[in-house]
This record gives sequence, C-alpha cells and structure tokens, in this order.
Amino acid sequence: MASRVSGWLRSFTRLKTVSDDTILKSELQRCLSTFDLVTLGIGGTLGAGVYVVTGQVARNIAGPAVIFSFVIAAITSALAALCYAEFSSRVPRAGSAYTYCYVTVGELPAFVIGWNLILEYLIGTASIARSWSGYLDSILGGVYINALKSHFPSMAGDFLAYPDFLAFFITLIAVTVIAIGVQKSSSTNVIFTTINLSVIVFIIVFGLFYVNVDNWLDQNGGFFPYGGGGVLAGAATCFYSFVGFDIIATTGEEADNPKKSIPAAIIISLAICCVAYIAISIVMTLIVPYYMLNENAAISVMFEQVGVPFVKYIVSIGAISGLSASLMGCIFPLPRIIYAMANDGLIFQFLARIHPKTKTPLVAVYLFGIIAALLAMLISIEHLVEMMSIGTLLAYMLVSCCVLILRYKPDDRQYESESTMVDESQDFDNIEKDNDLSSESVEERHKLHQSENCRDQSDPMEPSNSNRWQRYLSSYKYLLTSQQNSSVPTAQTSRAVTTATMLIIVFSFCLFAVLIHGYQQLQNGNGWLIILVIIFTVVLIFAILAVAFQPQSTVVIPFKAPLLPFMPILSIMTNIYLMLMLQPVTWIRFVIWLAVGFSIYFFYGINHSHAQQDPGYEQLPQSAQTLLSASSNEANAND
Repeated sequence: MASRVSGWLRSFTRLKTVSDDTILKSELQRCLSTFDLVTLGIGGTLGAGVYVVTGQVARNIAGPAVIFSFVIAAITSALAALCYAEFSSRVPRAGSAYTYCYVTVGELPAFVIGWNLILEYLIGTASIARSWSGYLDSILGGVYINALKSHFPSMAGDFLAYPDFLAFFITLIAVTVIAIGVQKSSSTNVIFTTINLSVIVFIIVFGLFYVNVDNWLDQNGGFFPYGGGGVLAGAATCFYSFVGFDIIATTGEEADNPKKSIPAAIIISLAICCVAYIAISIVMTLIVPYYMLNENAAISVMFEQVGVPFVKYIVSIGAISGLSASLMGCIFPLPRIIYAMANDGLIFQFLARIHPKTKTPLVAVYLFGIIAALLAMLISIEHLVEMMSIGTLLAYMLVSCCVLILRYKPDDRQYESESTMVDESQDFDNIEKDNDLSSESVEERHKLHQSENCRDQSDPMEPSNSNRWQRYLSSYKYLLTSQQNSSVPTAQTSRAVTTATMLIIVFSFCLFAVLIHGYQQLQNGNGWLIILVIIFTVVLIFAILAVAFQPQSTVVIPFKAPLLPFMPILSIMTNIYLMLMLQPVTWIRFVIWLAVGFSIYFFYGINHSHAQQDPGYEQLPQSAQTLLSASSNEANAND
C-alpha cells in the first residue's frame, strides 16, 4: 500500500526539466520582436476596459475616484506581472503559467493550472466575440439583436438567450487569421492595436477642450461620492481590465530573444495600459458628471452630451479595433497552452502536431476555436464573464508561488553537493561520536538526523499523533533557524520555504473566507470568529517571517522580481481574496470543469506523460521527497 501511494505521489510531483541546451529549441517559428510582444500585450488588455468598464465603474461604484481604483488595480496586476516577468526570463517556453508550474511545483498542479488556462482563454474569446457583436449592434441602433430575439426566443432562460451568429463567424475569422501563422497574426494585431491607441490618444487630447473641473466638486457629488469602500470595490472590477498581459508569456518559443524581450514586453505593455486607463478616467469624469455617464457606451454618449456627436463614429472605430485586438489576443495563447500540454503528453498528443508551412498547432487552433465560437454563439455574455476570472486568478496565484519557491531553491550543483553530504551523514549514524567530520554543516545535519532517528525509535506504545506534533514543532523551529547554518539555499531551507508557502495559501483562504462571509458577525462582536481571525493572522505572520529568514538564490538571471518575499506573497493573498469574492455558481462550474480535466489526466495523461518515459524528469520537490520518506518510514515501522 505504501509503495502504491509513493508511486502516485511521484507521478503528481514529478518535475519537468529544461536543460540549457534545449531551452531555446522549438518547432514553432521564432519571429516576434519586443515591439510585436508589446502590441500583443496591449491588444489583449486594452479592449472593453476602456470603452465599457471605465464608464460602469465611474457611474455605479467609485465616481471620479475611479482613477484611484485603476491605480490600485494596476499595482495589484503589477505584482503578478513582475512574477511572470521573472519566470519568463528563467523558462522561455510555450505554456506560460502551466510550464512555470511544471518546472517548479509538479505535474498535477501544472495540469490543473494548464487546464484552467484553457478555460480562461475559451471563455475570454467567447465573451469578447459576444461583446464585439453587441457593440456593432449598438452602432446600428439595436436592429441586429432585436431581429435575433424575435426569430429565436429564449431556449433556457437567460443562459441561452439567443444564438449570436455574428459572434460565431467573427470568432472563426479570428481563428483563421491565427492559424495562418504567427507572423501574419502578429501583423494584423499590430494594425488593430495601432488604430485603438490612436483613437484613445485622440479621445484624451480632444476631450481636454471640454473638461470642467466643477464636475469634481461637491455640488456634483464630489470626488469620492461612494467613499473609500467604492474605490476598493471599483478596484476589484478594474482589476479584470488588466487581464491580458499573461498572453505575452505564452510566446516563449516564438520570441526572438525570450529571456529579455518577454519580461520587457510584460512591463511596458502593462505600464501603457495603466496610463491609458487613468487618462481616459480623468477626461471622462471631467467632461460630464459621473452620474450622467452612459453605462454601455460612456465615451460615445459623453461627446454627444457636450455637442460633438460626430466623435462617436471615431470612438466606434477605436472600440471595434480594440475588441478585435482583444479577440485575437485571447485566441492567440489558447493553442500554445494546448500545444505545451500535449507535447508533454498530459493531453492527447495529436493536438501538438505542427503544420509544416504555418508552423502553428493547426488541429488545436481549429478544434478549440470552433468550441469557442459555439460558446460565443449560444451562451449569454453575463454567464461567460462569470467563468472567465477564476482561471486567471488561480494562474496568477500559482505563478507567484512558483517564483517564491524557485528563488529560495538551491541550484543544481549546490543540490547535488548537499545530497552527497546528507548521504555521508547517514553513513556515519553507526560510527562513534568522536569521529572528526571535516564540514560543520555536515555535523549539524548529522545531529538533526540523529534526533529524527531518536524520535522514530521512541516507544511504540506512544500515540502516533504525539510523534507527528513533535515533528511539526521541530520542523517549525527549524524554519526560523535554518539560515543560521547557511548563507545560500540548501535542500532544507528550500523545504522550509515550500512548507511556509503552503501555510500562507491555506491560512489566507481561511482568513479571507471568515472576513468576507462573516463580516456582519464580526461587526456584531462574534467572539469565536474574532479568535479565528487572530489565529489565522498570527499563523500567516509566522509563515511570512519563516520565508523571509531563509537565504535566497544567488543565480544570475536576466530579470528578477523585486521585494522578495513580500511582493509575491502579497500577490498570492490578493488573488486569493479576489477568488473568494466570486459567486458560488462560478465555483460549481469550476469544479465541473476540473472534473472533466481530471478524467483526462487520470485515464490518459498520467500514463502518457513524458515525465514517466524520461528519467531526466524524475526530480521531486524537497517537500515531496520528505513526504515520501516519511511515508516509507511509517510503512516500515508498521511492518
């Protein structure tokens, strides 16, 4: 039984290894410059957020203080963006967060994140296609949608409101452009993005002639009509306007110089989008009072209200271009994720076939493109948007975890040296204590190993739970003292960081769940909930300190995320908070999607994984090695 459990754990936690010799080799075409990557990131990010979200948040949630909502959302997004930038400089491969997780955490977590990225891009493509047809219909005065509703009444409430044929065909057109090849699709994206940015600059400059500072004064509601709570609530909504920069991370096998261009493109594109959102928000709320903004087409209607209706046609050109770039931006990474997973053997390998002329995974492009087109045609946009965010937030959280773990992990030569030292200390277990050990670190490890053996050989009548608690306490004591024995990462310090990171994730979920769902009871002074909040907070503080006390890797890479460990930890906690703010129905659909994915993994992927066929993949994280060792020891004791 123990060997079977050990085998399953090895399958779940085996890592993908990418050597220096093969890291830049790819069947895909390397042709994307830094400029191409920047326009790809802007195109995927700067779409509906400018033309729809800004007006909705300003009118209903934050007022003119939507400016600060975007600033907070930008800072939150930057936390994840910096983590993506560091990982893309370490592992410039297709697959984005999936590949990062596979290299650092293990196979099963990587499959989960890859499967959810597929969901994110499928839903994102469908929702943008639906938005595209809806915006075009608003230009035409509602003729298209009214005709569809009259000929195709609702089949299942608002979930299948009416078949949107325009969304279906526009998705297929975008899929065909992507299938032609990365160079052609990149050129098309550059055209759409350039038009969109030009229109945004026009709106900002032209709008400056119509600003009225009185719109921020008290007689028109003031600058903070909804208070600080409105600013924070608006930030949660504005956060999703920045989703899209992670598209750049999927181009690791198509960028000319991925180790430098991908981190630079992520940061530059996010900065440009942040400036655009803030500038549009300032101009918009200064031209008309926030409560007079139109929810669905704020910018177009805004210029009509000040007597320049012709501008709405220019705005419509920018909106259609922006939505077209966002649509292509969502489709572009989808086959790259699928290609990476199929190429690793975790999903059906025919999806990894590369067409010799286009140098794209043609089967994956069209198969999942048709699925996205069907979703766009049949499902209402409200239900699509509900499902889009959870995969993104989970990906951001896991990438931050991976950066944290990898920064505190010893490099290969250091790991091999330490493994040898540990083996030597085990060989000295039966030698007398007066043997002279040449290394002080070996001596310390020998003492630790002896103390663990003493615990393992304690009275067999002693309850096993007591033994476990002693081990946990000893492990935590070591969390805070391991750095004293080494100035560079070791297997034990790496294990300490992994353990502390898991504690941060678990107790962040617990803390935010209590704060979100028990807020009213906390206000009423519920003693038990207050005690829980205190306990969860104390554990989080100790876990964060445990990470901060460990030595970081000194390996030189092209880009390193700043302010470790606090920056990725803050990113982890922020994404967990936003995930818990989602509706319960979103979590139910998420679980169903996971169930489908697990059926593929357990009946196909776990046996066809290249990690099982290639011994080079068989490297476990230190925490998994410890768990397997502990399981084996317990099994031997029981025998």
